[in-house]
Amino acid sequence: MHVCLTTHTPEETQHLGNMLGRHAAEGTVIGLTGDLGSGKTAFTQGLARGIGIINDYVTSPSYTLINHYSGHGPDLFHIDLYRLTDSAETRDLGLDEIIHRKGVVVIEWAEKFGRHFWQEDLEIQLKIIGDTDREISLTSYGPNGDNIMTALRADSDQQS
Repeated sequence: MHVCLTTHTPEETQHLGNMLGRHAAEGTVIGLTGDLGSGKTAFTQGLARGIGIINDYVTSPSYTLINHYSGHGPDLFHIDLYRLTDSAETRDLGLDEIIHRKGVVVIEWAEKFGRHFWQEDLEIQLKIIGDTDREISLTSYGPNGDNIMTALRADSDQQS
């Protein structure tokens, strides 16, 4: 499944993340792609709230590489590959072990080493199209991603 939509503010991007997070099951892997400043972290902040993480300090793990958050729902593992230069570094981080834990995994810069490394359930591409406008393309791969996309469409239909 594939859907493309536009948000006009960081808060709308967070809201989309929140809606998606309410439907993300344990074991879901989400790959985020997009230029610097395209809204990957804003999206993840909303996603965290949607899965039950009450933490106003969800930040980009650019320097820590992995942030782990716990809350009322599944844990969130927020990974940033921007600073990595070699796919071997993903093994050194223990990325394979993290992806197979219970929780929701979000990988910023997921395209850096190719989709075959983690087989995400949902790929989300964020593109800057204006000062605060973002084109967001969601593509599902497999049952977890399809379930999220189906639930998002049902939510959208109810809000219309």
